[in-house]
Amino acid sequence: MQENREDMENQGIMENTEDLNLENRPYAGIVIQVGSDHQTCHIRLEKPSEGMSGPSIKQMMEALSERKVIFGIKEQMLEKLSEKPVYDLNLAIAKGISPVRGSDGEVLLHIKKDKDYKPEYNEEGTVDYKNISHFQMAQKGQILGTIVPPTEGQPGISILGQKVPTLKGKDAYLPIGLNTALSEDKTQIIALRDGLIKYAGDRIDISEQFHLRGNVDILSGNINFPGDVTIEGDVCSGFSVKSGGNIIVRGVVEEAELRAEGNIQIAKGINGMGRDLIFAGGDLACKYIENASVQVNGNIFTDYIIDSKVICHGNIALSGSKEVLFGGDIRLKGELKAKEIGNLSESVTCIEILGVRIIDKDKMATLIQEKDQCSRTVGLLVESAGNIAKIIDKGHISQEIIEQLKKLREQVHLLENRLACIDTEIEKVGNGESTIYRGTVTCKRKIYPGVKVCFGDQKLRIEEGGMDFCRIYCHNDEILHGTL
Repeated sequence: MQENREDMENQGIMENTEDLNLENRPYAGIVIQVGSDHQTCHIRLEKPSEGMSGPSIKQMMEALSERKVIFGIKEQMLEKLSEKPVYDLNLAIAKGISPVRGSDGEVLLHIKKDKDYKPEYNEEGTVDYKNISHFQMAQKGQILGTIVPPTEGQPGISILGQKVPTLKGKDAYLPIGLNTALSEDKTQIIALRDGLIKYAGDRIDISEQFHLRGNVDILSGNINFPGDVTIEGDVCSGFSVKSGGNIIVRGVVEEAELRAEGNIQIAKGINGMGRDLIFAGGDLACKYIENASVQVNGNIFTDYIIDSKVICHGNIALSGSKEVLFGGDIRLKGELKAKEIGNLSESVTCIEILGVRIIDKDKMATLIQEKDQCSRTVGLLVESAGNIAKIIDKGHISQEIIEQLKKLREQVHLLENRLACIDTEIEKVGNGESTIYRGTVTCKRKIYPGVKVCFGDQKLRIEEGGMDFCRIYCHNDEILHGTL
């Protein structure tokens, strides 16, 4: 009788009253996964064997404790899992508090950047070129910017209950340049001299400019200055002004030469004979351009252009009482805006929109990638062919080996031919740059006969009657025009 009882107990037929206590009943199917950063923890319950019930809260807490997880435990989820277990699924059961990195320091500038300065329009929509204030002047001791220091940040807590250190924010980059410095308490950037505020890359410079209160004439001679130049009077015929920065002329520019690496602003206008060049590395703003030769890398802001040769790599915006353009040769990359182009006399006026050459970068990258892959494959095939050739040299000759060597050599030959073709295609793509025309011609009133608009080889001649309120542009190598 005793032996039968022992056999039944070994076979699990008889129940142990202690096993009926779920809190003490063993359950090995609890898997705890702790994240490498100790900020997350997942639990996975494995389905128990027959006759076994799911885990209790106590058992799950003990499993977490064994992995030293003591913080951020989702107790409500533990209760739900003990009531309705979910098996074979990783569930987030604990989450720590991540540290909050401190905010970086910054410099709050009290001045405007060059790009924020544009000609100001009055209520009539025109520009008062007699009162140009395109540039910012600084006075000695002026506060240019205030430095905001970085913050310390907020530490976190891991699921192991440990403090997680935070990172302090980075110090602000200080755009200190020529004639600028930190204040004594290191909280401000100040100007050390009077001068012109300039942005040189990512720093602020105070440039000491050349200031002439009269005309550029026989009394002053030609001017060649590495910084900014301001002329209170006129630039007379036969003289030149060259600047490594910006040029401001309060009067008129006659038959003279102006060269500036930056912007040029002329309060009255340009009266040239078409021989001397006006060159601006930045923008040109003036009242008018007449019988002049002008080259501008930026934009042109003026009222009217007459019988001039103009090359502009930006936009030409005519704004003022006239807003007309006629005669001469105008070449630009951007948009030309005017009220009237040409005149009743049908003066020959040529407008050419310059194209921008582009390379098919995607196709070039694909060809280079294919070339690299083919080169690697050729190298592997040549190596394999060499190994087979060594086997043949040792006298191990069979028809199968000979055929294999033959196929390898054929593949190498085909790939070498393909490499030659790829090189040819790469050369074609490099030499076959396509040209796109982003510029447009917008006329708010009338374009007269005698005007010719060109986009590369495509030409549009304005015929009798002209065109009114129109916009001319190029699309898919075809000149199109529509009504405004």
